[in-house]
Amino acid sequence: MNAAKLAWFLCVPLVVGAAEVRIGDSVDDVRASLGAPRGQLTVGGRQILHFDRGEVELQGGAVTRVALVTPAEFQAREARRAAEAARLGEETARRNAEGEAVKARRLADPSFLAAPLTYQLEVWRNFAVRYPGVSVAEQFAVLRMRLAEQIAERQSQETRLAELEERVNQAEARADEADSRHYYFGAYGYDDFYRNRHPFTLWPIQYHFDNTPQPIITPYNPNAYYPPTYDQARRAAAAAAANGNVDCDRREGRSFGRHGRM
Repeated sequence: MNAAKLAWFLCVPLVVGAAEVRIGDSVDDVRASLGAPRGQLTVGGRQILHFDRGEVELQGGAVTRVALVTPAEFQAREARRAAEAARLGEETARRNAEGEAVKARRLADPSFLAAPLTYQLEVWRNFAVRYPGVSVAEQFAVLRMRLAEQIAERQSQETRLAELEERVNQAEARADEADSRHYYFGAYGYDDFYRNRHPFTLWPIQYHFDNTPQPIITPYNPNAYYPPTYDQARRAAAAAAANGNVDCDRREGRSFGRHGRM
């Protein structure tokens, strides 16, 4: 059975039930029986008119196919549609009422209002999916504004912490630099070597003595006398001993000459 015969076979009950339109009727007859169509489609030489009860196909100005339901079937279908729409309306009203109650409980819950803003946003997103008829646009706007303020405050705190850390690092660097300019001056003692082995080319220098409460600061003086270091003093004493001279340092109690100790 080809497609044309199958379509005709399926339309036979409809044609019988819709006796007001028959095969061979003109366009005017169709309009007189069914009224103005809701739409129409023209494909080649075929013209298809769409009505609430079905469709009618014409070729050359005459009806060739009728696919209409009977008025009783149409009324029954419309009744079913109306009942379904009423059921959906009741379901929507019930869901909206439930959503309004849930929304009121959450807005009155102190623990929920004290929760993190990101958590509240996620809760309202799920709420909007479950209860699309209940508006939460105000809650979204307020939470997004507060979240933006919170992010800005966090960034400001991070900036202040970074600045404070930089200041601490600079202070530590200055302290390290100041400590590097402090030299403990060597003391003289009996039977002890001269223990000043720090260079005297870094100025100013602070000298710390055991019997002074405050350090002694020596300002920079390019013409100042630089005392010899321990190695320089030993070489000078050795040279003096080689020449027959004895250079004794009574403060230290050690002779750099050939006569040995004092």
